[in-house]
Formats: sequence, C-alpha cells, structure tokens
Amino acid sequence: MRSLVCFIVLIPLVASSQFTAVETFAGNGVPALLDGSLLNSEFSWPYGVCHDPITDAIFVADAQNNCIRKIQDGIVTTVAGMGIPGDLDGLGVNARFQTPTGVYFKNGYLYICDDLNSKIKRMDGSGNVITIAGNGMEGFYDGPAMQAEFFQPKSLVVDNNGVVYVADYENHRIRKIEDGVVSTYAGTGNAGDGTGPALLADLHRPRDLCLDDAGNLYFVDLMNNKVKVVTTDGMVELVAGSGIAGWADGTGADAQFDIPVAIDWLSPGVLVILDAVNPRLRKVTTTGVVTTIAGSGVAGYVDGPLFESAFALPQDVCVDNEGRIYVGDRDNNVIRVLTVDDTIPLPPSRSLAPHTTCPTFSRPVRTDTMTSSFPSPTATSIGSTCGSSTAGARTFSPRRILTSAGTARWMIMERRFRKVCTSISARSIRQVQILRGECRYSRATSRSCVQRRIADPVMDLPYAVVIRTRSHTYHASFIKQ
Repeated sequence: MRSLVCFIVLIPLVASSQFTAVETFAGNGVPALLDGSLLNSEFSWPYGVCHDPITDAIFVADAQNNCIRKIQDGIVTTVAGMGIPGDLDGLGVNARFQTPTGVYFKNGYLYICDDLNSKIKRMDGSGNVITIAGNGMEGFYDGPAMQAEFFQPKSLVVDNNGVVYVADYENHRIRKIEDGVVSTYAGTGNAGDGTGPALLADLHRPRDLCLDDAGNLYFVDLMNNKVKVVTTDGMVELVAGSGIAGWADGTGADAQFDIPVAIDWLSPGVLVILDAVNPRLRKVTTTGVVTTIAGSGVAGYVDGPLFESAFALPQDVCVDNEGRIYVGDRDNNVIRVLTVDDTIPLPPSRSLAPHTTCPTFSRPVRTDTMTSSFPSPTATSIGSTCGSSTAGARTFSPRRILTSAGTARWMIMERRFRKVCTSISARSIRQVQILRGECRYSRATSRSCVQRRIADPVMDLPYAVVIRTRSHTYHASFIKQ
C-alpha cells in the first residue's frame, strides 16, 4: 500500500473580519482566586488585559486578587502574586502587588502598573518580578527611575526600543521611562481639557494609551470623555469626542463617550475604545470616525449577539493575532471575547448536509494563518471519502478541518480533493478535543480544548479530532499504517 503523509490543520479562512457575538472567555463570575479550565476559573476585578503575540497567551491584571494571571491553551494560571496585597519583588507567587491595573507584553517581558503601590514593575519569562520605576510614594517627581514618583499609574505601553509610556492617572500626566530616567511626556498636572504643545496641555485622568508605528501616542482622556493623540512633533490633538458624557456615533467632536477607559489597535488606522459607563465597545478611526460595535447600553452580564450583550464597568481591552477583542469585564469578574467570523462563505446554492455527496469547494484554501500542525507519521485515513455514521456518531476522514473562531459554521473538508464533507453550527458545539497532538486552538463556546502532547511523533495510535455538538459526535481520524 502506498503510504501518505497526513496532518490536521485548524485554519480560519480569512476574508474580512466581522464580529459575530460576545462570549465569556474565562471566569465563572464568582469573585475569588481559582486557577483551572477557562470557565471554571475565578477572578476578582479583572482589570488590565494584554496579548502575547508569540505564544498567544492572554495576561490579566487581577486587581482585587493582587496577582497576575495567564490564560493559555484553555487553562488559567497565576504567574505572579498570590492574592495577598503588598509590595515585594520576587519570583512568581512570591512577588506582591497592591491592586495591579495595567499590563503590557513586549519583547518577552510583561510590564505591570502596580496601582496602589504607585510603581511600574516588569516580569521576565521566568516569572521574576522587579520594580523598574517608582519609589512607592504617591506623588509627582521626575528623575532617576527608582526615585521618581507616580500617583496611581493605571496603564502603560512600550515601544520597540523599550521606552515605557505610563498613564499617570491622578497626576493628570503621561510619563515616559527611558534609560533609567522618568520624565513627563504630556500634561501639566492640572486637571483640564487641553490641546496644543504636549507639556502645556491639560489632561484629566488619562487612562489608557497605545502607539502607532510612527510613534504617535493615542490615549483616552477619561474625565474629558475624549480620545486624543500626542503626535511625534509633541502636540496634543483631538481625535474624537465632544467632551459631553453621552453616547453618539459620529466624526470628531460630534461623537460622544461616557468614561472611555481603554484603547487598543483593532487594525491599521482603526482603534477600539472601551466606553465603560455606556457600556459599549466603540471603533474609532485615526481620522475620528466613531461607530459602536458591541453592547446594548445596559449594564449587566449577557452573552450573545453584539448589540444584545451587556457588560458591567469593563476596564480594558486587547486584540489578538486573529482580531478577536478581549475585555476585562470588571464587575462581572470574567474575561469576555468578541468572536470573529473570517470564513469565506460558500455559494448559497451549496447546501451542506451530512451524508450527502460532497460538493466541490472551488474557493482557494488559505494556509498562512492560525496553523496548528501535528507530527506527520506515515498514515492513511480511516473511513470513506465523506465518512460514515454509527449509533449517533459520525466519522469523517478529512485531511483538514476548516474553522473560524466564532463563525456560524465549522466546515470539515477533505484536503486532497477539496471537497466539503459537512458543516457544523458553531452555536451547537459543546466540546472540541484534539487527541495525540498539540492543541493550540480553543473557543469560549467549545467549553474545552483538551491538550495532550507526546514526545515521539511516530506512534501506532490514531490521531483524532473530536467535535461534540448537542446531538452528535464528529470524528476525524488518522492511523499509522
């Protein structure tokens, strides 16, 4: 028998990102400290969130638990601090924080705003936490980093050269840490609403910030209900917001926000703003065009369609490599996610019913995003081209499973002949298991993504992907021959 080299890949077919729903990503809503699987874990005031683009991990500043949490491969772990307030550098759970609020991952380091200690800290890949700026006194002082003073720094961002920019909340300033020295980058220290030269412009509780590739610093000026930018030539300019608390989409000063607390890049030239009191997620272009992308406007805890969803004083956002938006939903004590539908739609005439002749799939298959490959022993597939059904279980033999996080359908596809064998409603999925390989993919509604690694890629047992829905179990299996 001629042997084939087979592998399974989970791939989103990227057309254009479109958000589909709001889901709970992690946390069961109980305000406590508990590690574990996504929806069995517990947080208490999850404040800051950030994404590590290399490992795809999400870091959370778990404020009332006084610790830093990490979400990766479907598991929540505590990586620094252990629920006891304090101020102590150290390794992992030996470190101490007092209400950490902001986190940012850059160049292998996690930067942390230790809010009530008025310090900026940094954790390396081994979990060792050190203070990089702040003497622990609430106040204002520019100078050598360890002598400098902050007053409840809320969030931060780091550029490619390791320069740290800090939203120094109660000092009404944006501070800069460079070469061991802290200086003021914008703001006078007076609470006000100004534009113009950065060091002459009044700010009122700057809350969060992000940098573009050119070095322009965008930030939310919380009490002014505005989005502003510090340009590379040192000028503070308005991007959007009238200054009047409210909710209105529009352009520039015609738009309204109500306590914007967080900002991140959604795509080039497009920012996502977390509008806490409204509470809604807004999209803002760098030219000032504001639109609402999620939230009913009523505080609460509701997963589901974008404009029926509800949040409760959410505090931060971050965006992952696939364009999903994660939200630290503080008063609900959970992490929420806006899922993205990136599936290239099939022509309407192609109905996808299980156990029918496979229709031809003529659209090209993208293989350059979200690839999770298995070891590749010599293998042939089990079953017929489109599979068989026994006692409520449906077995398929695809070479590839095509998926998109949050998409309306999951497509199981036979790679060699590019034929769709079936599609599965994402809303019906209850569990995804990938056995005998490395699982790097999970979604909130999947409830579980089981990871099992093996040392030897050559083995006698089948590879298997199992997708469980409300009524059926789908299998895609390969066995060494």
